[in-house]
Amino acid sequence: MIQSRTQQVSLLAFFTGCICLAQSPARIADPASSRNPIVGTWHNITQPQFPQAVLLIGEDGYFSQIAISPSRTKPVHDFDHRTKAELAKQFGGFRASYGTWKIVGSKLVRTLIAGEEPGSEGTETAQEFRFEGEILVLGGPQHETRLRRMK
Repeated sequence: MIQSRTQQVSLLAFFTGCICLAQSPARIADPASSRNPIVGTWHNITQPQFPQAVLLIGEDGYFSQIAISPSRTKPVHDFDHRTKAELAKQFGGFRASYGTWKIVGSKLVRTLIAGEEPGSEGTETAQEFRFEGEILVLGGPQHETRLRRMK
């Protein structure tokens, strides 16, 4: 049993602090505070926008990329009456992958762990990168992808 009023108040303050900490939301990393400016969530702004793409580059050395064809239409839910070609057109143009990343000189090097194309798994892709203000530019003069950090 607690003997003094001071001990009771101290114990109450301790438990109140623990409860507040347990109920507070986890800290979400702010990409702007990252030491590496390439870390963050990037949206393709290259015109024309084919495909729509989002690239997530994490501080933990992993990336994830999703690309979706912008010309898709909403399905009419008549899947049983459509041909394979019609279904492929409706749901084609979707690509997704994830893996590890590192910077080597001025290149972003990504190693694919898994993706929609199993033959690409384990491959390594190296792209030149640079920043133009707030824009991340991947690739060289022949083909560039321009990405803007998502807010």
